[in-house]
Amino acid sequence: MSVAITAQTATQNNNEENNLVNSSSFHDDILNKDDTIDRIIIMMKQEKLIYHHKNYRLPPHLHESQLNGGKEGKSSQNCDETMRLAVEECIRFVNNLCVTMSPCKIESSCFSSNIEDIDFDPKELVTNKKRCDSSSTASTFSEEDSITAQQLGRWRCKMCTWAFQVVDQFNVNRETVSIAFSFLDRYLATSSEPVELISTEKFQLASMTALYIAIKVFEQNHSLSIYTFADMSREYFSVDDLGAMEMEMLEVLQWRLNPPTALAFAREFLSFLPLSSQQRQALLVKSGYLTELAVGDSSLIGCRYSSIAVATILFSISYLSFNDFKFLPSLSEFEKSLLSHFNIDIRSHEITNILDRLDHVYRSQTL
Repeated sequence: MSVAITAQTATQNNNEENNLVNSSSFHDDILNKDDTIDRIIIMMKQEKLIYHHKNYRLPPHLHESQLNGGKEGKSSQNCDETMRLAVEECIRFVNNLCVTMSPCKIESSCFSSNIEDIDFDPKELVTNKKRCDSSSTASTFSEEDSITAQQLGRWRCKMCTWAFQVVDQFNVNRETVSIAFSFLDRYLATSSEPVELISTEKFQLASMTALYIAIKVFEQNHSLSIYTFADMSREYFSVDDLGAMEMEMLEVLQWRLNPPTALAFAREFLSFLPLSSQQRQALLVKSGYLTELAVGDSSLIGCRYSSIAVATILFSISYLSFNDFKFLPSLSEFEKSLLSHFNIDIRSHEITNILDRLDHVYRSQTL
């Protein structure tokens, strides 16, 4: 009899302990979610008040039109409506689909890290053969040395490719490139020098310096000194050139060097999806790949990183759902959470246009 009572008492105690553990776990989940919401709100305030910049490749009268999804004009309205319908169809598809999980085959990087020589050959990018004056980063240039918006996009893409090659070779976090190009884009958007008059030489110098600053600030364990960057330019730029551009860039940026990246937003937003650890990792890797594609695409300059992050998550879910997930999370709760907590509408013009552009860039990479 006493044994039975003892066993019953032990069972009750175990149940009470389990209830306490479950209650504690539930409480921790609530606290973690609150912390995540607070972090995202702070990141979005930073993005809006400090780190947002216009698309310097567009004429000023087009900036507002672009951010609003190009609503002006009948053709733009038709395009936006088509994209909204496509997103809604994607959401319905994901909410209703149930497929068997198979091993993930996901790209781990945007650009190949198998490079034989990371030295930067100025002859491949620089058409202006004049050397920068060591006392000033402002080079002399003629009209034929200036770059159009289309040319700027090509130079920027090449420098982005080079930057990823450098960080891969030196085992630097690839997200550092995103930070570097935030520096570069804000510098070009804020600088008093008209971007259409900047020489290709100065653009190259600014790109290299932005990467140098990002590594210097965020990758302190890596010994990539200013001398290393001068060597990588094959001595086309001197240490004085890079140092002068560094000071000029820091002054233009007002020493604001901690931008929230699209990948940082994606990490936080994923907590609002009911995912297993395997699903979360698969989505994060795929979203990371897409954020790297977005960094190199000059048409997305000026788009909010939070919007790019949401678009990469939606794109990743729709892509992985065909082969990789045993079950898919409902996007309805994800949509409600982003709208209620952060006023982010996943069907907005901006996000649907980013989705359209990511689809185009991704297809061009995988052809």
